[in-house]
This record gives sequence, structure tokens and C-alpha cells, in this order.
Amino acid sequence: MSAQHHLSEALTLADAHGTVAWLWASRSDYGRAFEHAKAALPHYEKSGTKMPIAMADDDYGTANTLMNLGRTHLALGQSDQAAEVWQRALDLLAQQGREEEAGRLREQLQP
Repeated sequence: MSAQHHLSEALTLADAHGTVAWLWASRSDYGRAFEHAKAALPHYEKSGTKMPIAMADDDYGTANTLMNLGRTHLALGQSDQAAEVWQRALDLLAQQGREEEAGRLREQLQP
């Protein structure tokens, strides 16, 4: 199989895990949400760094996954991990010009 096919599969897996994480979080099952968000992230990162043509979409998904992962960390009482993940999300949001979302995230990072 081609490298393009493998990267496409990685992005599909990332989107699937991200969607499932969002569903579990919407049902307040943060443990399951965390596992799926954590599983999605490496797939987004892999496809984002290896597929430059689709990088904007991949970075967008990665930023969203990082924001959700941070919320899950916070809900589990892991504020240090949430801050670390959210900082990575802020970097991507800044690159994408998503200032409104970045501003809301900065507010959550305030002690």
C-alpha cells in the first residue's frame, strides 16, 4: 500500500477517535473520552506532519483534539496536564488565526 493510503487511514482513525471522544465527553464519561482523545492525537500529528497538502485541516483537527483532551484532563483533576495540552493547542490556534478560540483558552489557563 502507498504512503498516501496509510496517511489517509491515519486521518480517518484520528477523526473517528476524536468524534467518539466528543460523544463520551458530552455524556460526562471523561475517562472514556480521555482514552479516545489520547488515541486520536498521534494520528492527527502523523498525518499533519507527513501530508503537507492537507496540513491546515489536520492542524485544525489536532487543535480541536488538544482542546478536548485538555478539558478531559481538567475534568479528571489533572490541571497540570490540561495546561500542557492547552499550550500546544494555543500554538496551533495562533498559527491558524483562530483568535476567538485562543482567547477563550487563555482565560481557562488563568489561575
